[in-house]
Amino acid sequence: MAAKNLEQSSKSAAPKRPLLQKARGRKASRLESGPTVGVRPPEKIPASLLNFFKIDPRTQQPYKPEEKIFFSQVLMHEIDEGLRLLERLEKRAEAKAVGNFSNQLHITQRLELVRNLLASTECATLEPERVRGTLKARNNQLGAARANLGSHPAVAVTEVGIDYKPRNEDAFLMMPHQKTLALADGMGGHVAGHIASGVAVDFFEAGVRNGMDIERAIVFANEAIMTRTHNDPKLGGMHPMGCTFAAVQIRHTMLKVAHVGDTKVLVLRDGEILFESLDHTQGQELLREGLVDACTALELNHILNRCIGLDSMRPDRDVDASTLTLAPGDRVLLATDGVTDNFFDGNLNLKELAELASSGSLTQAAEVIVDQCQDRMRRGKLTDGRRAKCDNLSLAMFEFRG
Repeated sequence: MAAKNLEQSSKSAAPKRPLLQKARGRKASRLESGPTVGVRPPEKIPASLLNFFKIDPRTQQPYKPEEKIFFSQVLMHEIDEGLRLLERLEKRAEAKAVGNFSNQLHITQRLELVRNLLASTECATLEPERVRGTLKARNNQLGAARANLGSHPAVAVTEVGIDYKPRNEDAFLMMPHQKTLALADGMGGHVAGHIASGVAVDFFEAGVRNGMDIERAIVFANEAIMTRTHNDPKLGGMHPMGCTFAAVQIRHTMLKVAHVGDTKVLVLRDGEILFESLDHTQGQELLREGLVDACTALELNHILNRCIGLDSMRPDRDVDASTLTLAPGDRVLLATDGVTDNFFDGNLNLKELAELASSGSLTQAAEVIVDQCQDRMRRGKLTDGRRAKCDNLSLAMFEFRG
């Protein structure tokens, strides 16, 4: 689509409310209801929680200090998430009991109380929470924001989609100081995809803030998800929780890309695809090996071969990483499969998505992509007559300014 047509489409399909707004830093990053959730630093974890982890039941040896801290962070993250949701449910007495570590509740009792309350129908049917002025939207939140990654403008959006389950299992993260963007997509058909994507972006964020490269931070997020799954049997079983993940980071003119699953990264130059991450789906991996045709690959494209939520994940084997040099004007797009599956042509090419993402301002491009996805979901068909994919949809973009 030409830029002129894009401008016209953007005006005609503009949403009633502004989709994107400027994120004004950490002070403005409060949610509309309830506290923000992140990974607590060790000094902000209650001593009773740290002391809960004494002997490793597998080895019968004392936990190492770094293990105690990590396990405490994962458990405290679960409690903080529970407190946020209890506030949304207006269960303030319960929230006070759970959050007051000076009372007589044992850690196991505290967790049982949180899990029982959050397993209620009332909690399970909570509508997605719209967040504003935030650099992160996760665990059944909807949001859209603009920020600057240094001198590079960026946008991010996550929406629930059309005619899909009402919960949003996607998440986005913008880290201006670290010049990093990330998207996660909870796995449909598995338990608690919204929890998995929330844990993933929070622990990835903590890892990057602590100096990890983005591949190691993804593995750190995987370790947190696995620990959370082992702690709560409801999150495991035959279909344990997990998510896909993609992240990019800018260092001078170099772009680092790391991803697991089918959340896509595209680097665009003059409307053309300069770089495209390879999706870890059964369909596309068989297609790359020449074992199936494109039509069959599309039919198998929903089956993931890699994700976050694996016991044996290694950064050198399971996280695909790439680096490339950017030029002024290049755009970098991250998109979950709720976007890409609605733009793939019959040969799994994303030419139309690349053109839309390259035209107009970042805000116009993001709004048109979201509108196009929702319209296709609403009609149930893509432009070539194939069935549209109804799913949560999320994207993050930035433009390299040199």
